[in-house]
Amino acid sequence: VDGEIEAALEPRAELPSGGWITIETTEALTAIDVNSGRYTAATGLEQTSAKINLEAVEEIVYQLRLRGTGGLIVIDFIHLNDPANIEKVLAALNEGFAKDRVPTQISGMSEFGLVEMTRKRVREPLDKLLTEAAYANGRPRRKTCATVANDLLRKIAREAQATPGRPLVARASAEVVDWLERGNPYLVERLRRRVPAEVNLVGEPAFPREKIDVGIVQ
Repeated sequence: VDGEIEAALEPRAELPSGGWITIETTEALTAIDVNSGRYTAATGLEQTSAKINLEAVEEIVYQLRLRGTGGLIVIDFIHLNDPANIEKVLAALNEGFAKDRVPTQISGMSEFGLVEMTRKRVREPLDKLLTEAAYANGRPRRKTCATVANDLLRKIAREAQATPGRPLVARASAEVVDWLERGNPYLVERLRRRVPAEVNLVGEPAFPREKIDVGIVQ
């Protein structure tokens, strides 16, 4: 689950054939770009494009549902010339959302390969629940202290399970440790009741917010 959440916070998702999609959300819409990478099928450009687009559809359906993305969504597929291939992509997209409980409407494909769709907003998207505006280091968002703190607690629990009884030291940024120890001490107490080992939390002033480290006391 942790790995899936981490992946859902990244703008890029890989495709089986070596292509990828990028997902960028603004206040107005979510834009999805489909890229083939270096993949080229022996059958030619049209079939390569169709294969990558169909892989992209499967990943788009998964990512939009996982992320809880709603509102206007614009997908920039790789250009297709064959109407039959265009129909396959649209059919796969409609089929992918057919069983979705969130009302979804999908348009046809424009001559430029663009497909517009809308999904009803039924909850806050995952990135807004787990991150906040940052606009630092080229990234528009960063994890909240609460998100990083919970990442740290889960990592401590995993390490304690892997090395039962061994004392642990858990390092994180000073603000994350402060959020735990001063703001939410009950979480630390609950962890210590669950973990059969001594756990020492250390706030590292030099750590950026999202860096955490858990290890055995040497």
